[in-house]
Amino acid sequence: MYPMCFKSEVFISFQQYKALVENLFSSKIQQLQSDNGGEYISNDFKSFLTKHGIYHRLTCPYTSQQNRIVERKHRHIQETGLTLLAKAQLPNKYWTDAFLTAVFLINWLPTKVLKNISPYFLLHKTMPSYTSQRTFGCAC
Repeated sequence: MYPMCFKSEVFISFQQYKALVENLFSSKIQQLQSDNGGEYISNDFKSFLTKHGIYHRLTCPYTSQQNRIVERKHRHIQETGLTLLAKAQLPNKYWTDAFLTAVFLINWLPTKVLKNISPYFLLHKTMPSYTSQRTFGCAC
């Protein structure tokens, strides 16, 4: 997750993500699906994708159902992050920490969708160690 304050930060964040994927997993990003938001269709962004051979698939305007998996995951992250904030009785200014923790937990916990395997295990081929985990100021 790359927290951003402005949509103009999307291009820089994508470049950082691409570098991370390529360095950490020795794998290339083959395609990107996004809406027609200006942050995704700028000339700089389009040129970057073309230069690196990344196919850019744009969804139709006002059709969030075309991104249903991403929309559900986004909601999952939001609900988990907001729950962490509420249960820890922290102010909203800590949303970044709560949402980063939510993404971390979601990736480390087994999920029914993956037959009770964690996304972390699928990606790294090793079980995550839960011994170093601490609470987020609450029982969550």
